[in-house]
Order: sequence, then C-alpha cells, then structure tokens
Amino acid sequence: MPNQLSATDIQLASQPLQLAYDVSTNLAKSSSVWIFRVLNSRGESLDGQPAFFHLIGEDVHFSGIGAGEPWKATIHGDLVELPQGVVLLRGKTGEHSLLVKVGDFSKPFPITIVGDDQHSDWQLKLEEGKPSTNLSVGGSFLFVFSLKYRGEAQKEKTLEVAAANADRLEPLPSKLVTLENGQASLPVVATKPGKAEITITHAASGSSIKLTFEISEAVARQYLLELLKPANRKLAVSRQDAVQIQVSDAKSKTPASGAIKVVVVPDAAHDLAGIEWMAKTVATRNGIAEFLATPKAVGTSHVVFQIDPAGLAAPLPVALTAQTNAGETQLTISPETVDLLPNSVDDKHPIHVFFDPPLAEPPATIGFKVLESGSSLRVRQGTLQWLAGELKVGSGGEAILQSLQVGAEAPGTTLHIQFSVPGSDAQPCVLNVTIAAQAQAAKLMPPGIATEALPLIADWRSLISLSGCYVLVDGQQAGVSVEFHLVTEVEKLVEFAAPETLADRLIRTVKTKAGGRAALPDIVSGDGVGKFHVDVYLVGNHHRLGSFHFSVEQPRPAQAVVFSDDPYAHLLPGRTFNSDYVTVYSDLNQRTPLHGGTVQFDLDDSKSRTGSRFALANGEFSLHAVAPINLHGRAVMPDIRVGEEAGSFDVRASVSTAEGSPLVTKTKTYTIATF
Repeated sequence: MPNQLSATDIQLASQPLQLAYDVSTNLAKSSSVWIFRVLNSRGESLDGQPAFFHLIGEDVHFSGIGAGEPWKATIHGDLVELPQGVVLLRGKTGEHSLLVKVGDFSKPFPITIVGDDQHSDWQLKLEEGKPSTNLSVGGSFLFVFSLKYRGEAQKEKTLEVAAANADRLEPLPSKLVTLENGQASLPVVATKPGKAEITITHAASGSSIKLTFEISEAVARQYLLELLKPANRKLAVSRQDAVQIQVSDAKSKTPASGAIKVVVVPDAAHDLAGIEWMAKTVATRNGIAEFLATPKAVGTSHVVFQIDPAGLAAPLPVALTAQTNAGETQLTISPETVDLLPNSVDDKHPIHVFFDPPLAEPPATIGFKVLESGSSLRVRQGTLQWLAGELKVGSGGEAILQSLQVGAEAPGTTLHIQFSVPGSDAQPCVLNVTIAAQAQAAKLMPPGIATEALPLIADWRSLISLSGCYVLVDGQQAGVSVEFHLVTEVEKLVEFAAPETLADRLIRTVKTKAGGRAALPDIVSGDGVGKFHVDVYLVGNHHRLGSFHFSVEQPRPAQAVVFSDDPYAHLLPGRTFNSDYVTVYSDLNQRTPLHGGTVQFDLDDSKSRTGSRFALANGEFSLHAVAPINLHGRAVMPDIRVGEEAGSFDVRASVSTAEGSPLVTKTKTYTIATF
C-alpha cells in the first residue's frame, strides 16, 4: 500500500456546522451534509485517502458508533463529506466542535445548535419558467433557478437533477452548480410525447422544486421570432438600449396581430455583460416586442427569447455583446468564427465583411492579414493563396471572403485573420479560425426516429421545429460540421426553412455545439401528405451515418367527400365531359373544407363496359387518376372521355392517410344518354 499523503489545509465547503434541535425528542442532529475541501500545497492528489472526523464535547456522538470513536470517510477529488443526520447530541447546551484529520494534519470546526426551523433560512426559487409547462416534440425552454441563504446569493452550490420519464426529454445533467449570482440554468428539450417530471433539489437544505411537462406531438409553430434591433447584436456598456424582437405569423410571414407575450431568459452560465432588463416579459405592439437592456460590463451575454406559452414558436437564442465603442463605425464580420478540418479547403461558407453602421462612401477595398504568418492558413482567391491582401467592396458596402484553406494544423488550434482599412477610423475586426478534429462516428437521437417514422401533424406551408432530433458526435466535439440531406417521397412535400440558396432547401450544414450536438434544422411543410427522411453525414465523410424518418399527416382527418351538385349526371356518348369536382371536409357537418393532400379517383366501368376513361394531361387514358385538394377543399376530377356504348359507370373519390389507408370514400354514378 503506498504511503499516505498529509493535507496542509482543510476548509469548510458547506454552510457552517449546525445541529437542529427537536424539542419533542430533546435531540439535536445534523440536518445537512457537511462538506470539507482538503488541500495539499504540493499539488499531490489526496483522492481515495481516508479522512477521520472526531467530535469534541459532552453528550455528542456519531450515529451507530460508540462514544469517542471517529467517523471515517474517503476523499473524492478534493472533497470529503460527512452524511446528513450522523451527528447526534442529547439536549441543546454546551460547546461542541468537529476535528477533521487527514494524514498528520487536523483542523477543528465549531458546531452550533439551532431550532428545528433552520431550513427556512434557505430559499430555492424558480426565477424563469413555470412549474407546469406544455411543450410539443422539438419544443424547448430554458429554466433558471436561484439559491439564497438568509437573503444572500450562494455560489458554487450543487443542485441535483432527477427526472421521471427522462426518455421523453433530451439527456439532462445530473447536477447544476450555482454561479456568482446564485443562479443555475437548465435547458429542457422535448423529444417524445407523454408526461415527464424533473425535480431540482438542494440536498444540504432539503429544498426542492418540481417541474412537470405535458408533451404533445410535433406541431406547426404559430409564430416566427427574429431579432430586429440591434442588427449587429452589439450594445453600449452602461447605456440603456432597445432590443426589438419581430414576431411574425408562421404561415403568412406578416407581423403577428394582437398582444403576444415574449419572454427573455438570460443564460446564467454565459452572462459576462451582466445585462439588466427593465422587464423580462413584454407584449408585442404591431408584431414587435421591445425590451430595454442595460449592460454593466464589457463582454457577451447569451439570452433566449421565447413565446409565452412555450411551444407557439421555436425559441430564439441571441448573443449580445457589450462594448465601450458601440456607437463608432467598425468593421464587422459574419460569422465571427469558422471551423476548418486539417488539410482542407472551405469554399462553401463565405465570410461577409461590412461596416456597422454603414459608411456613406465606403472604400474600394478592405485589407486582410493572417496574423499567424508561420501557419498554413491562407485566403484563396482563384488559384492563388494569400497571407495578406485585399477584398473588393461591392455596391452594398460589403466584401466577401469566399474561400479558406489550411494545412496540417493541430486540432484545437485557433488562428486569426484581421480585416482593416488603412487610414480609416473604422475599428478593425478579427475572424477566428478553429482547427477542428474530424469525428468518425455519431449517434442519431432519439434512437427510435432512426427506424420508425415520427408523425408530424402540420398545417400546409407551416414551420415545424425538429430540434428535439439531433446528432451526437463521438467525443462530444464542438464545431464538427454535420450535413443533413432531405429526401422526400412526394415532390415539394417539405423543405428546410429559411434557405439562403436553392441548394439550402434540401441540404443543410450544421456545426455541433458544446456537448457535440447538432440539432436537425427546422422544416417548412408543403401542401400535401407523405413520408420523408433526412440522411445524416459528417462533412468530409461520404459514409451515411443514418436517417431520421418522418411522415407529414393531415392536420385534421378528412370526414366527408361530396360531389358537386351538377346537371351532368347524364352524358352524351363519344364526347369529352369537362370536369366535375369533389369537396373534402374535415367535419361531418360539411362546414370546414380540408385543404391540402390529394383525392384518388377510380372509374368503374365493369357494369356496362361503355369504354369511358379519364383523359389525363399527358394524353393517355386511364381508369385511375389523382388530383390535389386546393385551399377551398376542392379536387377537380380529370376530363372523362365518354364511351360510345349506352349504359352507366361509377366514379369513386377517396381520401387516404399517408400510409394509404382510406379515410373516406364517395361514389357517383354517371349515365350515358340514349336517343
């Protein structure tokens, strides 16, 4: 057995040592976990070594151990704990202390006795969010908790996270740690319909908060959120500025009507600017929610804007940067950081360089320079590679860097390209180029969607959030480029939302965030039903990792099909009958037309063999045809070439599910007139 090392200092890492006195039993006991940090000045690890606790004073002892005997515990990392309830005292008088010994070093700590209501000094509070939340699959919400002791914020305290039906949520951390302001944040993303429950507990005080979730099927979002102001996402330190969020109708893309509540939720773990918000919930006016924000320090704060109630719109994460020169003209780049693989060329993600605010007379060029001149990073212009040079400024006052290349740089290295205008007062800017490690494998989450189609109940031409489906790369690497390829069985069934190019409609590249996750981008539904899947690749690797499977279904199932009330039931032989139609309703009272989808028409000529057929658009004749349902619920039947023989034939109209199972059918008989 190796020689044990001695501590050089022991510090209390929990609240002061207290025993809670119960008058009904005349006993006082430790009602929280006592935690100590064991230090060694030589930097040697004490992990795994024993620590011994000795009680000093009368009528005090450890539970289950004889009087005067020490309690032994093992050091984990640099902490050692004395469990709750193991220190017992008869009565509530006298002086008592606890001696903690590790190796040759020991240190005493005083023990005080308090009434049995000492937990009331602690307050665990839900700052952002509600105890009961409704989410749809893919929906998310950022919850913020605060912990105080006697009104003072408590930093570096552990909050335990436990979940029931956790498979209905994205994986959750087992613990949260409070920050300097006593707050801790927890993002929750729904992945599967049903009920879920999360309990947040501060074990030292026994305080807890329970969150319950009712998760429904993925549905179309009613609203879209977009940052209007500040467009450059920059604020001035110690100055109150307006932050405006545009709320638009997801279908019409016009400003949403009415007063819609928008909530800003700061990410407590990433709030370097310390932004103070005059109000965290604001109602829209003319589709705009205006918040008043005052940064207290230079830095970047991450916030999330979301609709109340959650689920009506996909949350909008925004990073706001506070700086001292926010009012000066400066060069700005978008994006500010790019990732490159070693020995690669990236000509698919242009970097935009522009002036903010815009200059009345912009210069003809903007200069660039690789700051690490000894590196292999180069700017490509045509077939040439440059360490420094110029970019041409276009008519809109913007320059575009189209292509970068890098050699065998080590993963994790960050290189820099500076952009500037010599002789100009405009502040320069720097592009961060991070060399990413190439991930070789990834998992598709949740696993079930990789094999079975997830039904999406969506109205036509609506936004559907799929962020509850994501790719988790091996090693949980951030900055890995994941490529999603959308493949549909029905033309124009769906496409990726907000495409910048034609190719973006069906192919989208997303970089993994912290934790190695890349969420499936939002999609926009078309005007039909059917199945589609999304194939997943790692950029630079042509092996398909897997696929997500979905089916777009009617927002409401068809309940009735009605042929037109027309005078065409008797037809002339040998003529072409110009189109009848049916109307499809989503209610039995036939008041609400169903829009989108298709109607299958089948002509049954078996009774009289008249020779009648549908005349299709391609010039062919057939007994079967399919017609789309328009916005008024109507599906127009193809023209019918009426046969020469007397008699009658039937036309059956049917509407089916995405799987092909008939929902409703209706048949109409047509008679060929005889003279």
